Amino acid sequence: MEQKRRPNESEQAYIYRICAHKENFGTWYDVCDILNAELGRDWNEAAYRKQYQAGQRYLAEVEDELFESEEFLKKMREEKEALYLERKKLQRINQEYQANLRRLADYQLYKEMWIEAIENEEPIRIVHNESTTSQLGYAIERTGVLCISDEHYGKIVELKGLDGEVVNSYSPDIFEARMWKLLADFERDYNENVLIDKIIILDLGDCIEGILRCDKTLRSLKTGVVESANRYANFMAAWLCEFYNRLGIPVEYNLCGGNHDVLRILGEKKKFDDENIAKDICDKVHDKVEISKLITARDTGETPQIYVCDYADVVFKSVYGVGILGYHGDSKDWKTDIEFFENYYQVGIDILVSGHLHRNSQETIGYGFLGDRELIRVPSIIGADDYSKSIRKLSRAGAYYMTFTPNGKEWSRTYFLN
Repeated sequence: MEQKRRPNESEQAYIYRICAHKENFGTWYDVCDILNAELGRDWNEAAYRKQYQAGQRYLAEVEDELFESEEFLKKMREEKEALYLERKKLQRINQEYQANLRRLADYQLYKEMWIEAIENEEPIRIVHNESTTSQLGYAIERTGVLCISDEHYGKIVELKGLDGEVVNSYSPDIFEARMWKLLADFERDYNENVLIDKIIILDLGDCIEGILRCDKTLRSLKTGVVESANRYANFMAAWLCEFYNRLGIPVEYNLCGGNHDVLRILGEKKKFDDENIAKDICDKVHDKVEISKLITARDTGETPQIYVCDYADVVFKSVYGVGILGYHGDSKDWKTDIEFFENYYQVGIDILVSGHLHRNSQETIGYGFLGDRELIRVPSIIGADDYSKSIRKLSRAGAYYMTFTPNGKEWSRTYFLN
C-alpha cells in the first residue's frame, strides 16, 4: 500500500486513505507516525482516529441521502442499463469472433480430412487401353445407350421349377457376376461388331432391394439398406472404371430412383418420393469415381473420361436429336406417361425407356424424329423373383443396348445374363 501523499491529494483525503488501510501498516500508533512524518505534524494517534471516524459518519449520512433520492436511483438504473448493453455488445462480438473461428477451423478440418481421404483412398485402377479403341476406323460418329434396371442389390432369390430345378437364383455375389458378364459380352460386341465413340449408361431404378414395407420382404434381405447402398455404390464405381479401362471411350452414368429405394412402412403407399436412398448411392458413386480420377490424373497427367451425372427422378438425353427419356416405370399407362412427360418437361420424346416389371418388351406407337416412336421395357438384372411371379410377368435377367448415329437408332440388342 502506498504511504506517500499522492499529487493533488488533499490532507483530509490522504488521512482518510491511510486510516482506511490501517491493517496494512500495523497499529494506530504506526498510522500516526506515517501521517506526522508526511504532513509535518505532531498529533497523537487519537486525533487521527477521531478525524477518520468522523469522516466515516459523514459518508454514511451522504450515502443514505443519495440512495433515498429518486433522481439518483433513476440515474443509477440508466447507468446500469447502459453498462449492461455495452457488456452484451462485447459478448456478441466475442460470440461472433468465436463462431468465425469455429467455422474457419471446421473448413480447415474438412479440407484436411478430404486431403487425407484422397491420399489414403484405395484408388480404382484406371488405365486407358489403346489396343481396344478405333480398331475399325469408323468415319461416322456413334453413341451407345446401355440400359440396366432392377438390380435389387441385397436380395436373396431361389425360384424352383416342377422338378426342383432352379429357375432363377440371385444374391449380391450373383449380381456382381452378372454385371461382369454384361461387361465381357459388351466388350466382345464392341471389338467385333459395333465400335462406338461414347457410352451412356441409364440405371433405371430399384438398384437396391430396400424395405418396401415391413412384411415378408424383410426375410429376403441378405444385407441391410445402408450396407446394401454402400456396397452397390462401391461396386458400380469400380465397374464404371473397369468399363473405361477396357473400352477407352467416355463413359457417362445416370441413376434415377425406383419404388424400392423409397422407405414405405406397413404397406403405406409412397408419400415421400424425395426421400430416396438412390440419391446417396449416386453421390457415393460420384465421389468414389472422382477420387480415383484425381489420383490417376496426379500419377499419369491424364484425366479419365468417366462422368457420373446428378441423381434425377427421370433422365432425358438427346442423342443426335433423338429424345430418350428413362425412368423407373412403376405407373400403369406408358402412353399417358409419355404425353405427360412431354408436356411437363417441354421436350420431344422419341423413345421412352423403363424397367420395373422385370421383363423385356417393346411397342411402336408412331413416327419419331428419326425412326419409330418406341416404348421400351428393359429386362431386370435380378431376373424372375417373387414379385414378377406374382404379377405373371417373367423374363430372363438381362440388359438392353442401343446404338445411335446422326441417322438415328441403328442397332439394338438384349444381353441375357442367366
